[in-house]
Amino acid sequence: MQDFVLFDDAQASTAQPSSRLLWAPQAQWRALSQQDVLPVFAQIDAAAAEGLHAAVFVAFEAAQALAGLPVHASAPEATPLVEVLTFARASLLSAQQTQQWLQTQIATLPAAQAEQPCGVAGLRPGITPKRYTAELLRIAEHLRAGDSYQINFTWPLHGQVFGHPLALYAALRQAQPTRYSCLAKLGARWVLSFSPELFFARDGAALRARPMKGTAPRLADAQADAQAALVLAADPKNRAENLMILDLLRNDLGRLAVPGSVQVPERFTVEPYPTVWQMTSSLQAVLDEREGPRRWAEIFAALFPCGSVTGAPKRKSMEIIRTLEAAPRGLYTGALGFIDPRTAQQGPLAVFSVPIRTLEVDAEVQTAGETAGTRAFRLGVGSGVVIDSDPAAEWQECWDKLRFVTAFDPGFGLIETFAAIWPAQSKRIERHLARLAASAAFFGFACDLSALRRALVQAHADLADAVPQPQPAANDRWEPACAALAPAGWRTRLVLRKSGAFDLDVQPMPSPPPQPVRLLLAAGVLDSTDPFLRHKTTHRARYDAAWQAAQAQGAFDQVFCNERGELCEGARSSLLLRLDGVWTTPALSSGLLPGVGRQWLIDHGGLREAVLPASALHHAERLAVVNSLRGVMAAVL
Repeated sequence: MQDFVLFDDAQASTAQPSSRLLWAPQAQWRALSQQDVLPVFAQIDAAAAEGLHAAVFVAFEAAQALAGLPVHASAPEATPLVEVLTFARASLLSAQQTQQWLQTQIATLPAAQAEQPCGVAGLRPGITPKRYTAELLRIAEHLRAGDSYQINFTWPLHGQVFGHPLALYAALRQAQPTRYSCLAKLGARWVLSFSPELFFARDGAALRARPMKGTAPRLADAQADAQAALVLAADPKNRAENLMILDLLRNDLGRLAVPGSVQVPERFTVEPYPTVWQMTSSLQAVLDEREGPRRWAEIFAALFPCGSVTGAPKRKSMEIIRTLEAAPRGLYTGALGFIDPRTAQQGPLAVFSVPIRTLEVDAEVQTAGETAGTRAFRLGVGSGVVIDSDPAAEWQECWDKLRFVTAFDPGFGLIETFAAIWPAQSKRIERHLARLAASAAFFGFACDLSALRRALVQAHADLADAVPQPQPAANDRWEPACAALAPAGWRTRLVLRKSGAFDLDVQPMPSPPPQPVRLLLAAGVLDSTDPFLRHKTTHRARYDAAWQAAQAQGAFDQVFCNERGELCEGARSSLLLRLDGVWTTPALSSGLLPGVGRQWLIDHGGLREAVLPASALHHAERLAVVNSLRGVMAAVL
């Protein structure tokens, strides 16, 4: 896919289509070192002179070259200090047209990518609560010493994106609509930004800024939520934070403005967003160009980075930040925006946001391990710390700000299905609960195992007489391990939702199929990097269609291979092959579900794992399948 940049205004209308789509860049510049920053900024001025549109991405660490401010020397790996793309034209879109464009692009993806759910998983905070508290105590020492009035302390959240970045952006923009969102494909990475904060806008000689400082979580109860907004608006701590940053930006604008032109038309306005209330104030000024046009490097030298993400005073606060924050911030809290060329009389039109609520996503899809089929991402978060800040409250504020991704519901549930009852077969059930908890942790689902156990106890209270009788022991491990998987007379299906809510259904088991069951070879192949192969979810239309088609032909299941021709699994069972006298099952690396029955046989029956070619089906001495409803069943092709 070609590089592009979409600047997405949720308030763009048909009458005022203020979103911009920039496609097919004519040129692209990257500053990978501090020495490259000013030359790349010079390209912005050159592009404007040529009548080209520019998309500009500035990492927080570019402040060293632009303004001599203390920062880490470089941005995170793969993130340029500055990246500029120029375009011949910009398409102006309304919010509805933007949505239509996104859906069109998603429709052009390969079917497997377009149909896959999207979301984030494997979230890992870049700091522990203990260390976070320790760093805030260090900040408090600086504040008491008078080194600063406020420090903006940040940390990264790492994780994995599943599904295509286009689809994830389209979904998140519905959950987090803002005026300064941005979707960009930039060579080796994607940027998905849902920033609500304006850094500065320029319309000819007119400058305006709208810093954001002060946060409160949204509440489910409408009356309590409205009260939370009123409390935020009157809160002395948040107003003090906002005023400090307002004064800092007023000073920054004054370095560029016609004397006396800096004004503050609005203070302490509380704005609603889907997961938080935010306090903002606004400033405006007239750009002083009496001695000639201002270069973009000059403008950034005066304003960058935005004071709302540093603290006050800016230089000293940034010195402290550099000692506290272990890693560079990258694009987070830097700047991103567009510059439209216009006539000399009009002057340029430009809008830059502060890229908070911004995911930087790797273009490369992981190919192995638990993260196969996903892209790594980095998302920064932080808060302004003042002398009376409570570390626990600041930590919670950070997580409130992250709710736009952590609370996002990808639209599927996690499933466990088994023919075992509580408490007689609790050990088997605990294996299902452990797998469910692992998937819940990966996908960020709430999961209360105690509540699930209580529900199972209640649901199974009258089913004790359905427990199968113990089987006589055999001479080897295999037969007793298989016998231990004999199903009870009841089928339990558990579906866990993102919120932690769950459905529990218990039904009598239907009659077992006659053995040996017949297997068919599936026509399609599995992608071994598909992350959904390793988790049992309601996103399984392909599998359901496969076993239903097999059933219609008098068979029990269809067996899938992957793109390398390796055996994987059935649509509703794990595959077992006796090869050279040893029971063997396909390896997880081929792309398959870690079945509970399969793992039981590995642990207790001597089942071994191996990468198996499809031809192994025809060379096997015996075939069998296993699942948690039917246990082990002999099989034939």
